[in-house]
Amino acid sequence: MLAKRFTQRLLVVGTLAAVALLGMSRPASAILVLRSTEGATQNVFVDNNQAVPAGITFTAQGVDQSAVLGQLLIGNVGLGTQVGSFLVQFSNSQTKPLPPEGGASASLRSQSFSVTNNTATTATQTIQVGDIGYNTTSIGSFNVLATTSGTFSSANPLDKITINNFIDGGNNYFGTGTLIENLTFTPTTGNLSYADTKIISFGPVNPYALTTTFTITLAPGETLTGRNNVIEVFAAGVPEPATLLSVFLGAPFLGARWLRRRRAVQA
Repeated sequence: MLAKRFTQRLLVVGTLAAVALLGMSRPASAILVLRSTEGATQNVFVDNNQAVPAGITFTAQGVDQSAVLGQLLIGNVGLGTQVGSFLVQFSNSQTKPLPPEGGASASLRSQSFSVTNNTATTATQTIQVGDIGYNTTSIGSFNVLATTSGTFSSANPLDKITINNFIDGGNNYFGTGTLIENLTFTPTTGNLSYADTKIISFGPVNPYALTTTFTITLAPGETLTGRNNVIEVFAAGVPEPATLLSVFLGAPFLGARWLRRRRAVQA
């Protein structure tokens, strides 16, 4: 009788835990945004052509071309258009576990881009890619990895790129709370490509924002091709919610098995 009551209680506890994990509501996702600034002009492009989120300054809203370019429609901003002095081709996306359950990793990716100055003068443009509302489940701080790489079309001394990757505990669009990575590169003869990786420890702070900022200067006719520009956040040693769920669901059966073994020994 005692064994039966014990097993029933374990089943109730396991069921309640499973319901709690499965029943957690997920708030609406924040919105991935790309903003291009050249002089006083700020063109903004929003995931799936939604309204520009509050707090972002801009002079004009352009069109997210993800559908035309055959890219992801949600969680992505795709460009293949003239923006100021530059012909900009961009593919950006994010993976974002949301509160309250969070997850073991999150990322902001500028997977590939190509920028060409097709005007008659040297020009500089700053392109920011960012999103808010990231949440990473972690006991203590978590690791933040930033990687970047790219290639210029020639060794023009006027060409230059500066890349800054940020994680912002204030959860602000294009927030610059904590610098993860900074790289400035000018191509030279025999060295047209750059690559860099940085890792820092951050948090625990939730939710937070991720931002990549490219400041690009190109002489007339020059092109910069970027690839694998990623900010990725990893929580170490924390089980995924699915793992926790399996533990809770399995607890009653482990308890029942233990009781059966105990009764067999007593017999």
